[in-house]
Amino acid sequence: MGVEGCCNKKVMEEEALVKKITGLAAAIGELPSLSPSPAVNALFTELVTSCIPASTVDVDALGPEAQEMRARLIRLCADAEGHLEAHYSDLLAAHDNPLDHLTLFPYFNNYIKLSQLEHGLLARHVPGPAPARVAFLGSGPLPLSSLVLAARHLPDASFDNYDISGEANERASRLVRNDADAGARMAFRTADVADVTTELAGYDVVFPARRSWCGARTARAGSCTRWWTPRRSGEAGSRCSPCTTRRTR
Repeated sequence: MGVEGCCNKKVMEEEALVKKITGLAAAIGELPSLSPSPAVNALFTELVTSCIPASTVDVDALGPEAQEMRARLIRLCADAEGHLEAHYSDLLAAHDNPLDHLTLFPYFNNYIKLSQLEHGLLARHVPGPAPARVAFLGSGPLPLSSLVLAARHLPDASFDNYDISGEANERASRLVRNDADAGARMAFRTADVADVTTELAGYDVVFPARRSWCGARTARAGSCTRWWTPRRSGEAGSRCSPCTTRRTR
């Protein structure tokens, strides 16, 4: 196949992918609810499966309609992840000790891998004593990242989980209510992080929220860092690097 043939094939593949994503975005937008259900799960599974493989699509070169669709899809996916986490947080809270049943969350193993990555990066780039005070920003109703790090990697640290939603924090707090260790080391604070910058300077490490639209379904740690992931700072659902943890003192 000549150069022209290869270029044509590349263009056709890119157009086919954008067309498929556009169709999935339309189908997701027509769902009556983004709460977990067979229809919701099937569409998001297909979306993630479609977007994980490497692609040469240049997001910045997409036309206005595709850009608008992409932005709308990112918002829908962020909302869907919130519904997913709230659903499983409520499910876990129904147990006497919710932390004994975290594997009920279908993507729990992704958080095991993510915590290993984050702890490894922390140990590699921030040598010295293990952090004693850790803050998570945007922890949500199902703060699995902080729970797994606390249990498996930082057993002596205290964790303050910040979220702007009091409802999310109420859900999260129920998960540690009957666990003596986690209950003593986990706190949930309702605040806009823009209002607590001075307070955050007192932590050893701060983990910023880094939700991509594919979220828990792909571990939030690398399998979705491709053309459909938000890249501009502050964009809805924007994703930070896993190594954005930082020693603040």
